[in-house]
Amino acid sequence: MGIQQWVPAQEVNSQPRYLILHDDDDMPVSEQFIHHILSLLNHSELSFSFSEKPIKGAEIVWDMRSRKTRPHQAWIESEPMSKLLSNGEYKKQLWHQICLYLEKKSKIKS
Repeated sequence: MGIQQWVPAQEVNSQPRYLILHDDDDMPVSEQFIHHILSLLNHSELSFSFSEKPIKGAEIVWDMRSRKTRPHQAWIESEPMSKLLSNGEYKKQLWHQICLYLEKKSKIKS
């Protein structure tokens, strides 16, 4: 029949749809900061989960791991939270990523 593994329906539906990737040894991620960035991306209502690695079927919103995997699939990428909050240059790079994302999104709508 082609069935490889049975998974209860509630487990399938509980898989996160949107992910924010982070390093396990990085400082705790500030949810307030995350929500602020998501609002800048026009996704303030987005429900997301944190993970250390991608989960099949989930869309990666933000990759803030020190080692990124290819292909790059995140909406935005930045340094880990500890570096991001302590370095103005990394914040500028994040702002640039946000601007590129919004520009790309506006071209798709046009």
